[in-house]
Amino acid sequence: MFKALFSHFFCLLMKSSFYYCIGLLEFVFLPIFLVLSYCGVSSVWKVVDLQAAVSCSLQ
Repeated sequence: MFKALFSHFFCLLMKSSFYYCIGLLEFVFLPIFLVLSYCGVSSVWKVVDLQAAVSCSLQ
């Protein structure tokens, strides 16, 4: 029983930290994204393409 409880708690902890990280990322990237979209949507797509290219090359 203790093991199941521990694994459940660990799962909850992982989920909460995951959502916390996502929220942090949104908090950081949202202003940047707004500024980029204000400068022009095409620049946003350039950044997205760049990120995709970088992540593909890293894998």
